[in-house]
Amino acid sequence: MVRNQHELRALAELRSLGGTATSRMQKFIDIIRKTPISGKAPDGNGALQSTTINTASLIYLIDYAGYGPPVYRDLDAASRAWLESEDALPMLRLVAEANTASVDTPYAFSYGLYEAVTCSDYRCCYDLTKSRAYAMSSTQLAFRMRAKSTGPLRTVHG
Repeated sequence: MVRNQHELRALAELRSLGGTATSRMQKFIDIIRKTPISGKAPDGNGALQSTTINTASLIYLIDYAGYGPPVYRDLDAASRAWLESEDALPMLRLVAEANTASVDTPYAFSYGLYEAVTCSDYRCCYDLTKSRAYAMSSTQLAFRMRAKSTGPLRTVHG
C-alpha cells in the first residue's frame, strides 16, 4: 500500500512515542483512580461545562465511543497530553462532549428500556416470537455451528 508523506510522518511520530496506547491509557487510569481531574471544557454544543474525569466518566466515555468515533481517534492523544504536560483540556473536552445533553432529554430514564433498545440491533440466535423450547434448541444449534467453524465458545464467570 502506497502512503502519502503526511501518513508516513504521522506513523513515524506515533512509533517514536514508544509504548502503546493501551499502556498510556492504563497510566492515565491509575492516576485518576487516585486523584480525579476537574475543570471546565466545551461540550458538544461549545458551551463550557464543569467536568470531572474519574473512572466512571472514562467508562462512560469509552462506552459512548461507539456513538462517536472521534473518541477512538482522540483518546490516546488526550491521555498523552496529560501524561506529558498535565494538560487536562483534551480529555475534559472528550468527557464533556460525551455528557452533552440532547435536545430531547427524556423526563424519566428506564434501565430496562435502555437495555432493550441497545440490544435490539444485535443478532439473535433464535426467533423471538417462538416458544422458549424452540429458543433453547436454536441457541444450542448456533453454539454447535460456531464451535465447528471457530472452536468452542468460552464463557467467563466472575
